[in-house]
Amino acid sequence: MNRLTHERCSGIKPGYWSPQRKEILIDRLGQYEDTGLTPVEILELKSRHRELLKAAEESR
Repeated sequence: MNRLTHERCSGIKPGYWSPQRKEILIDRLGQYEDTGLTPVEILELKSRHRELLKAAEESR
């Protein structure tokens, strides 16, 4: 996944976000919120997925 946000210097992101860019950010945030998952839950799922893939590869 491509990151949409950037590090901030003193809380301020350098540069300017166009209205189109803001729309993309809002849409992506909505997709995340629609999952109903917290960031921690997503990381746990990613970790479990990696474990399952590894186990599947080892069983071949």
